[in-house]
Amino acid sequence: MSFKTTIGQNLEQVVQQELIRMDSEWFFRWHFIGKGESSEIDSFNGTPIRYGGLSYSGTVVDVYWATISRYRKLKVQEYFNLVENELQRYPKYIRRQAINEATGIVKMFAASIQRRAIEKNRILLGDGINFPKAHDFGNWEGSNSMAIGRRSAALMDAYCEINLEQGEYYVIKNMMKEELSFLKADGSGQVDGIKGLVTGKKLITFDTSLPVQPNDRFLRNLPSGLVEEYIVENPRFQQALPGMEAHFQVDIRRSDAPVASAQTVINNINGDNARINMNSVDNSHNVSITNSETAVFQQLRDALMGAELEDSESTQILAAIEAMEASKDTPAFKEKYQSFMAASANHISVFGPMFGALASFL
Repeated sequence: MSFKTTIGQNLEQVVQQELIRMDSEWFFRWHFIGKGESSEIDSFNGTPIRYGGLSYSGTVVDVYWATISRYRKLKVQEYFNLVENELQRYPKYIRRQAINEATGIVKMFAASIQRRAIEKNRILLGDGINFPKAHDFGNWEGSNSMAIGRRSAALMDAYCEINLEQGEYYVIKNMMKEELSFLKADGSGQVDGIKGLVTGKKLITFDTSLPVQPNDRFLRNLPSGLVEEYIVENPRFQQALPGMEAHFQVDIRRSDAPVASAQTVINNINGDNARINMNSVDNSHNVSITNSETAVFQQLRDALMGAELEDSESTQILAAIEAMEASKDTPAFKEKYQSFMAASANHISVFGPMFGALASFL
């Protein structure tokens, strides 16, 4: 992968070297436990793990997962710290690009470690000929996509705040390459193909025809095909000045709504088999959602059982559903809801019909 910033280039090199080191050292050392001699393995907390004569089973497996989970969280923090230490050396437009590059690299690293951990666990549990199915028993809180996104957004807020009135107009004009969509607060009036820029807690666009008001929404298309949703807090319209076009500088905040495709609008709809179509052919499937809160969570479980997902992913989503149900009507529900939405983001066709009912519990 090619990067335009030195920060991105350096971080990618550091990450690739670390993955090689983990393969050749840490993951490899687990093959030596149970071989008679004591084997020493890094615990990433200052005290090494020593095993001698113990097979890879029981509490040893628990230690393996706890250790690799701790390692990934520490490395994610370390990599963002490296980036932050370098940011002040560069102008704002380079900082923003570097943060976006770093976010992609760190997500790649986190996913690579997770895949390696799952596969090594499967191999270690086998007998050299027969191997069990792959399972993910890692506790990835603090190093998952949501945590990485929060750290990335914090860096944007701290280092990339932009003010067009302070001589940055031409720089920003050349950076208006992000693809945005606009929605009114009630989900109507969708406008696609808007060129703009999201930086920290501010969104800038030169499309002055938009009827922007508080609580309206902007959707930001990501390269992965997913979309970030932002709620308008303070839409500030700037009249044209000599050397500067009229534009919106919109104060925004991240929405708690699930990440979805650009054409998806989440509505709370009452009545069995009710639906709404917005400029589209109705290709939906009927899913009857009753007013019973228990029924919503059961339908989520039923939808999961009917979906053909990998065992590790299915287990993760089921745990998220049960955590939501257990925390219903408590302050913890919002966090559990967000965890479920993150876990199920790639399966909107499976769980989408229940999203509206879940959002109503917030």
